[in-house]
This record gives sequence, structure tokens and C-alpha cells, in this order.
Amino acid sequence: MSDLAGMSDLAGVSAQHVFGYGSLTRYAEDVQTAPPRISNLNGYRRTWNVAMDNSIDVPGYKHYLSDDGSSRPSAFVTFLNVVAAPGTAVNGVLLPVDDEQLAALDRRERNYERVDVGGLLDESVAGRVWCYVGHAKARERFELGMTRGTAIVDAHYRDSVREGFALLGAAALTEFDASTDPPRCAVVALRRVDLP
Repeated sequence: MSDLAGMSDLAGVSAQHVFGYGSLTRYAEDVQTAPPRISNLNGYRRTWNVAMDNSIDVPGYKHYLSDDGSSRPSAFVTFLNVVAAPGTAVNGVLLPVDDEQLAALDRRERNYERVDVGGLLDESVAGRVWCYVGHAKARERFELGMTRGTAIVDAHYRDSVREGFALLGAAALTEFDASTDPPRCAVVALRRVDLP
């Protein structure tokens, strides 16, 4: 998170924003000094269909242990994504970013590709607006996990995302729940281990 520090209040200065629809709402809470700018992304719905292979270590990334730390599940840990869904919208926050912060987010969001969604917001925003959408290989990993019966969602991740929306207000959490598909796989408490 340290390389995202300083994302504070760049509104009016930044020509770029990131639309956060999941865990990035917590980054807004941690690094912005002003209240987060809430927005809606039209034509999308949230779903749980992006996964990492927990049996493989990637330098600078993470893996997961059981909640008590006694084992490392051979599983595909699943995260939120947005998928095209005409006539719907997802709520989230707009994070003003500079090029350095955007590069840090690109490293963090390695299961996603950054796409320009500026024309799809419910408001006009100066500059470009990016959104991280699950890339094909991450979606394939999820489907493989579903086929093998080893796709799981970390309960702490799910709860942290919901808490982030609750901090935006009861209406934001209600809207999050209404615009998010329930997981199609088990939800299990895990312990995240960040790798050097």
C-alpha cells in the first residue's frame, strides 16, 4: 500500500482516475483525505469469476493459508470482477491517480487488465477513467477451479469489500449487494501471505 500513498486529494489535479468497484474502495478509505467520490459504471454487473492458482508462488504477489495457518489449500482463490450486462450498473468510487500510482495499481491488479470506461460513468469526469476488468487467463483459472471443485472465495476478502461499501453508507452497501452476483463457489476463511 505504501506505493499508493499520496493518492490523497488529487481531484482537479489528476487527468486520470480509477473506478474501484471492489477492494479498491478500501484503498480510497486508506489514502484519500477527502470523502471518496462515489460514481456508477453503466452496462456492467459484479461477479466472482477471476482467480489465482494458490499452488503457485509469484514473486511480489501473495498466496493463502488456511485461517489457522496450518495448511496451504491447493485451490483457485476467487475475486470480484465486472462483466458486461446491458441495462445494469455497479456502484464504486473514483480514485484520482498519477502515472506512478497507476503503475503501482497495475502491479497490484495482475489478474486484471486496465480498460478505459470514461464514457460509461453516470457523470462526466475530466480526463481518463480506468477500470480493472478480469483478463481471460484469470477467468479461465476460475472456470478450471469450478470444474475441479477447488474454486473458493476468501471470506475475509468478501467481508472487507462489503465493509468498504458500508463505510460509504447503507445505501451504497444495499446497491453493492443488488449489483453483485453471489459466489458460485465456497466461501472459506483464509489467511493472506504477501510475498517479497
